[in-house]
Amino acid sequence: MSTDVHPERATTRDVAAQLENISKNFGGLQVLKSVTFSVPRSTIFGVAGPNGAGKTTLLNLMTGFGKTSGGRMAIGDVDATNFDALRISKLGVARTFQNIRLFRGLTVREQVAAGSYRHRRASMLGSMLGLPAEWKDRREVRQLADEMLAFVGLSAVADRLAETLSYGDQRRLEIARALATRPQLLLLDEPTAGMNDADWLPIAQLLEKLRDEGLTVIVVEHNMRLLEKCCDRVAVIAAGTVIAEDEPVTCLRLPDVRRAYFGR
Repeated sequence: MSTDVHPERATTRDVAAQLENISKNFGGLQVLKSVTFSVPRSTIFGVAGPNGAGKTTLLNLMTGFGKTSGGRMAIGDVDATNFDALRISKLGVARTFQNIRLFRGLTVREQVAAGSYRHRRASMLGSMLGLPAEWKDRREVRQLADEMLAFVGLSAVADRLAETLSYGDQRRLEIARALATRPQLLLLDEPTAGMNDADWLPIAQLLEKLRDEGLTVIVVEHNMRLLEKCCDRVAVIAAGTVIAEDEPVTCLRLPDVRRAYFGR
């Protein structure tokens, strides 16, 4: 699938998400200021930057976990500025978090099935009475969960408790659960934090597979090798503002970016 969509000539139809002068203040502390970038559809867009740059705050705003102090955000052609998390989700946006958030006591398959809850059609009464529509709904949920697990390579552990999986597999499980919401835009907050090469390379390959399937992915990462391997474009944030945006190899080697990371 071609990913040669350039922001300077992208139309609204080409753009999955667009931020214009987004700012966020916490009391007298300005965490984000005038953050602007566009994310073309069916691409992997990286967001990099040193600790404390405001990256997770930005993802929170994009997914309805907090309100901006200024600026505008669009998801596709919808002005989604300050939508809450439910309204953002209904626009086809899903995310994972920096810290793994799984439900203890549920199997791998049950974790993914939980992600499809918003799409279930059976009523509470139907569930209580065990009506045919409820059983049909359950079969479809199980089928979707199994499809997502196969996609991320976890079919063999579908019946295991999620907390027994390795760290890398738990990360893939979180992505599978997010995919069960049937998103058009997936946001990942440091999906390879703390991983060695054996763990993060499969995640990078999974992101490339998602892009090839037409999904748009925004990934916040410190792992420069992952960003260079699979991102089509990277924006670097430092002190709450975008200091560089370009294709990964060029962007991550700019003097301003190196100073932000290494102080020189």
